[in-house]
Amino acid sequence: MSDLFDDIRSDLIKTKYQNILKNYGKYFFSSIIIIIILLLFFLIKHDHEKKNQIVSTTSLFNLDKYLDSLNDEKFLNLAELFNNNSKKHHKDLAKLKLAEFYLKKQEISKSYDIFYAIFKEQNIAKATKDYAELMLNYIIYNYPSSDKHDLEIVNNINLGNIFYYQILEIRALGFIEQKKITEAKNELNKITTASDASETSKNFALNLLRLLKDSDL
Repeated sequence: MSDLFDDIRSDLIKTKYQNILKNYGKYFFSSIIIIIILLLFFLIKHDHEKKNQIVSTTSLFNLDKYLDSLNDEKFLNLAELFNNNSKKHHKDLAKLKLAEFYLKKQEISKSYDIFYAIFKEQNIAKATKDYAELMLNYIIYNYPSSDKHDLEIVNNINLGNIFYYQILEIRALGFIEQKKITEAKNELNKITTASDASETSKNFALNLLRLLKDSDL
């Protein structure tokens, strides 16, 4: 008797699910298909965006973030930015990052040439031009073996450069590295006696002067 009830119960359950599947199955399978299509669309869209990230960049923040993550593969696509992005400040930023990338790879001559071209350009933002001058000084005084020692850069610092005191710091450190202590002290004294130098720059210069005084250099 128990077996009979079990068989009846089993048949009722089977019939119930068959009816549910018959009435709602098409909606269930349609939902599964829609989910699969949406997933494929997302994957294709994500892959497309990844491949065209440098071309489709439209904000300085995203562009800077992307260029900061440059590796050799992404680096090869930088030319696309110059050719496809009409916003000049984006192109100028890309040039700076390109020069920094060469510097990181120790391709000093290429880095210098790009920074120098930016520095000499007329139609360019002041901050960009000033930063290029800062980096030119960095290269000259940190890579003395380089053949890039333009006298225009060495002998004439733009007093209106927003990085003027940072340039003096770089030059002082470069002179110390070259054992040119008198020249280093001259640069540091310019900072300590300047009325518009920041406290950070002044403290840096004063501490370095103390170290030079106490050392055997």
